Amino acid sequence: MKKTVINTLLLSLVTTTMLAQSVNIDVNLDMVHSVGGISDFGRERHITLHSALGESDWNGEAAKMDYLMNTLDVYFGRDNGSASWKFQATIQDPANPWHPSMSFMETEGVRLKTLYDATSPDLLAYEARSKQMIMGTNPHPTYPTLSYNYYCGVDPNKWFPKDIQTSADWMVQYLDKYFAHNESASGEPLPMYWEVINEPDMLLNTGQFMFSSWESIWEYHNKVAIGVKARMGNQAPKIGGMTWGLHDLFMPDLGQRYPKQGYTDNFYGSTAADATAKAEARVATTSAYWGDGSQHNVDWYQWDVLWKGFVDAAGANMDFYSVHLYDWPEWKSDNKVIRAGGHVEATLDMLEWYDVNKFGVDKRKPIVISEYGAVGAYIGQSAPAADPQRRDWENLKPFNSMLMQFLERPDYIVKSMPFTPVKAVW
Repeated sequence: MKKTVINTLLLSLVTTTMLAQSVNIDVNLDMVHSVGGISDFGRERHITLHSALGESDWNGEAAKMDYLMNTLDVYFGRDNGSASWKFQATIQDPANPWHPSMSFMETEGVRLKTLYDATSPDLLAYEARSKQMIMGTNPHPTYPTLSYNYYCGVDPNKWFPKDIQTSADWMVQYLDKYFAHNESASGEPLPMYWEVINEPDMLLNTGQFMFSSWESIWEYHNKVAIGVKARMGNQAPKIGGMTWGLHDLFMPDLGQRYPKQGYTDNFYGSTAADATAKAEARVATTSAYWGDGSQHNVDWYQWDVLWKGFVDAAGANMDFYSVHLYDWPEWKSDNKVIRAGGHVEATLDMLEWYDVNKFGVDKRKPIVISEYGAVGAYIGQSAPAADPQRRDWENLKPFNSMLMQFLERPDYIVKSMPFTPVKAVW
């Protein structure tokens, strides 16, 4: 590459005119913009679809898939559903009630890998576009939410996990037995990124029957990361979290979260049929941060307690931090939150600063933006209640503006995923 000359064209013209001197100017059209050694646009990292290869949304849509993948050069994606379904299909260990049968999982893994290999060749032709998949699980039924609405297995041996170790053990077995460990092996390829639990902040102690504590969620991340890496070694996917739904780090906690110890009485009552489950729910919600709730209503709680607490407790075992960023547009209403712009910049800067400050610049963990875009009551309305063109625009705005922000950090934000389900029939 030619030597770069700092002189601007304007300065050169002024110098030539005033001093009557000949000035050489080099214009380097082949300059490379590189940040942290990354200089490519990265379509596989950023031109992505929140979908998976075998998703039922694609049934009958072969032409659309061909157009998206081959004409528009789009890449899969993310799948947080199939693991949850497979967890619910896992039978109980007859010798160890309330725990999954590991022998069943081993057999089931072989069956599902064989089934995957028998997939239509037309569908498998797109497998190369799934090499950087993000996968994970939802809180129900995988996490020990202690909800009776999410039993696993079949009658008469229905069960659900009662502690985080049980859930972590299932996850280790699942990643080890249900996927192909290399390209020559049979079955679905392992994901590149594994999110331990999806958006726990939206359900945790909000009345949606996810009884837990922040400390339990942080420890759950540790158990999964340590267990998967111990079992799978260098074949393990990258493990990350905490995969929040909302990021307002300067604000108090969510207003609808039950703050007091023993709040489960509101649901089970003093005459609960299953006293054991009630007692375990109380244990699961023991937290240093609960108290009477007054500390939840202070500025910076989401940073001082929740994200900082996660980094302190589990950051050393994470390979990446998983973040969701959304605008909440409310047309014709003041109840809106626009995070694109300065809000996004500040969130990313704080995460990077604290991670580097705690673990060192050489151990800085990358960011995976596994969902971004726009959500909220307005976006969820159907025409004619909401202007469909306006609704489309409210989605497109953050897709475009946030992506431009992410691309400024190509060495730090290693994957971004606009929330664009194909049909979301689930």
